[in-house]
Amino acid sequence: MPPTEEKYLSTVPSITIGNETFYSDRFYLNAPTGLSYYDPDIIQKENASRCKCQHAPPLFDRNKLINSLDLKAAIIGTYTLSRSYMLNDLKKLFAKGPDGTSEVPVLVLHGKGFKREEATEDGQETIGHFPNEKAQKEDEELRKLYQIFMKEQESKRENKREIEIIDLLSDSDDDYSTEESSPNKKFKMHDKSLDSIKEEKKEDCTNERRDTTTSESDETMKNAGNSSKSSNNFPKRIKKEALLNEQKEEESDPFGTNVYFSMVDTFYLPQGYTYNEKDIEKKAVAECKNVGDSSDPFVIDDSDDETVSEECIDSSTNALEGLNSDIIKQRKWMAGVQHPKYMILFEKSGSVVVVVSSSNLTKQKPVDGSWIQRFEAAPTANSKENTTIEDIRERCDGSDFGYILADFLQKQSEAVQENDILPIQFLRRYIGGRFDSIQDFRRKWKFEESCVHLVSTVPGYFPGGKGTKHLARVANGGLRILYGPQRVSDILTRLSTNCHEGAWLPQTIFSTKDRLILQQTSIGAKWTSEDTKDLVQQYMVPTRDLNLLENIDILWPSMTYMDKISQEHRKYNPRDSGHFVFLHSSALNKTDDDICTQLKQYEDEEVCGPIPYHLTPHIKTYSRLLHRDDYQEDSLAWSMLTSACFSRGAQGKTVKKNTSFHSEDEQSYSNFELGILFVSRIQNQSSTNRLYTSFRRECTCEKSKKPHPLEQTSSPNIIPLPFPFKMMSSAYQMDPSEPTFCQTPFFHEMTEDSLTNGNCAYTPFGSWCRDRLFNK
Repeated sequence: MPPTEEKYLSTVPSITIGNETFYSDRFYLNAPTGLSYYDPDIIQKENASRCKCQHAPPLFDRNKLINSLDLKAAIIGTYTLSRSYMLNDLKKLFAKGPDGTSEVPVLVLHGKGFKREEATEDGQETIGHFPNEKAQKEDEELRKLYQIFMKEQESKRENKREIEIIDLLSDSDDDYSTEESSPNKKFKMHDKSLDSIKEEKKEDCTNERRDTTTSESDETMKNAGNSSKSSNNFPKRIKKEALLNEQKEEESDPFGTNVYFSMVDTFYLPQGYTYNEKDIEKKAVAECKNVGDSSDPFVIDDSDDETVSEECIDSSTNALEGLNSDIIKQRKWMAGVQHPKYMILFEKSGSVVVVVSSSNLTKQKPVDGSWIQRFEAAPTANSKENTTIEDIRERCDGSDFGYILADFLQKQSEAVQENDILPIQFLRRYIGGRFDSIQDFRRKWKFEESCVHLVSTVPGYFPGGKGTKHLARVANGGLRILYGPQRVSDILTRLSTNCHEGAWLPQTIFSTKDRLILQQTSIGAKWTSEDTKDLVQQYMVPTRDLNLLENIDILWPSMTYMDKISQEHRKYNPRDSGHFVFLHSSALNKTDDDICTQLKQYEDEEVCGPIPYHLTPHIKTYSRLLHRDDYQEDSLAWSMLTSACFSRGAQGKTVKKNTSFHSEDEQSYSNFELGILFVSRIQNQSSTNRLYTSFRRECTCEKSKKPHPLEQTSSPNIIPLPFPFKMMSSAYQMDPSEPTFCQTPFFHEMTEDSLTNGNCAYTPFGSWCRDRLFNK
């Protein structure tokens, strides 16, 4: 390790797990511990043919992290859950001990569909997208056709005869047709033609549903008081054979009594509605005397008064009644998803470990990424550094981490299911000390020492524009928080203009040839080119005459890529064949042509990739790739690891202008999301400079190229981020003026009418289906 790099790393917070060190200025890929073939012997064999000149970054194993910590309690955020994974792999957190409790008290803030007493046969909760029986049957038959299509393509390449396709009429109750085909012409195959095809894989129940399965308009919003949503309502479409045998009543709940599940739905409180912090809880807690001054939830009270009566502490720690019914009546609902993935791990030593990830509380089958940092306990209030809100906002170094995290927990608290416990109640009972409000959570640890930026997204309508300042005081005395792309835009604007210590990102490093690399695992059906332009304007600060659509690459795996993964998984275990990416064939047909031209194929980084075999992507990253001509590095102005996919619910949409309800600079979101933004720092101070890249500089597998000009001027510390994919990859449409696709994008669900029409008809598989099956 060069002395300069060693000096730099000595200043970066880190956590050691076993004999591996994880630094907090970067993210790591998760160890796929849920796979049957995650075996050291197999990894060693696969690595034998890979890059010899460097060591891949360590893989993050959250099981090992949890087992290495002496934990007092934990708060975990997730969308989907795996009952068997939690009980078998995370016993320390969830399994019931001899006394009926788990070793560590846990609060899980989760999405829809989980019931703690029931699970499917393999312990995987059936949460996600469930097509109706007719559509599911159609999708399965199309996937069988795809296997025939692939065999035919392979036989053509090998100069073999084409596979004969037998086209018969389907059952009369299936009424599918296209404009180009006869109403009675169907795509079903003769049974004999299917004998050689393996049974289509079942959709893995860990899959996250697409973020935009329902309307996001104002008309979809309704009062929470009229909602019948419940965390105890198990999804309707569950195969009978997948249910567990009925257990005895006393054995129906295998979780410890100190394990709590609170469902978070996509509720928000309308603008103008405020309440005192004590009023977030039911009256039994709110009427507790001498707890402290009541205040607006966003007011930052740095009072030194730590006095509180013991009687009050006892009553508050024993009360877990949940959210105040008055707030439930006031809140509104939006069609979105509770989608963040994070862990807040409280250590008995007094410190707290925060993990922000793209991974749900399920087995690690796909590619996921995680960021981790430990924060020590803060000193008492009267000895804390007196830093103003203005100083924190202008420091640009992640100092507002605690404010963002506390606000996020607050917004999730306002959206929990009635009678489920709140984070503040859990903190009082199991962490102890004074927790009058969620702001006390922010004060108790040194979150200002974060070396990254936390980016949150919550449901609701939020102002934006140049006049809107992050952490600015608002009329009711609270603080304004920016979310999603608005938050990213604000950070990048400040880092390139007016930080205290000067711009982190000087204007000279940017080019009109820079690219915005969008890598996600879901594409919303309603996404338009106008949505894309709005997003690029916020992510590509400063824009500097960029062509807003031509400067983006939208990475998406092909059907061929996903089929390759499925076959590789089945070599080891037929059950490890689930997919975790979501795009309906009908959604591609609704996608604007100028977005289709920006679709690029998700391709593995095979030269220096950190994982020695193919895995389905579930990681989600957004990056600004600096233009390069003759230097080796894939240098990045910034990159973000996040839970947010490519949809209006996650990325937001601009509210229509000149309405009577919203100001023209407002933006709406309907999801809960959480991410980490990593920003390069290019200044004259070499000890603090850093340049993020997509792989290590020491790699000599490729021909040597000239160094990046930034290296000659600022001597940055090179920080490789372990992207499992190529930053620059092949396009789906080689000629932007021609609609023909050279590969078929992966569809998690297909229907006949959408596959053989519109954009899908220009894909190889869609064209094949139309020509061979419907136009004979």
